[in-house]
Amino acid sequence: MSELDHTLKLVDEEIAKLRQKTMFCLSNYDYHHKNDEYKIIAELLLILQEAEEEGERFTRNISNLKNIIEKCRNKCAEANQLLKEFRAIRGNVTIEDKVIVNNDSFGGDDDCDQDDEANKENNS
Repeated sequence: MSELDHTLKLVDEEIAKLRQKTMFCLSNYDYHHKNDEYKIIAELLLILQEAEEEGERFTRNISNLKNIIEKCRNKCAEANQLLKEFRAIRGNVTIEDKVIVNNDSFGGDDDCDQDDEANKENNS
């Protein structure tokens, strides 16, 4: 009888292990099925992919903006040079003759900046 009891005990232990594994698998399935984790992960992946694309587009736009700013600086420098040449030819230039360019945001020369005080005085 002790051998039969021993065998029954081993069988009961194996059944308990199988139940434990089965319950884990069922619980795991239920958890993922109820919470739909795979769908959530897929949606998050799509969001990350869209963010990556938007980031690349943003980087391209910043690069284009830097190129445009550099072109504006060059145009301002050209206008500044023309203004200096014009002043050299004509002497002192009146406000009507002066080309006013606001270059504060580009860090350009003072000659390219708009002078509001001078405009108010000359227009009065």
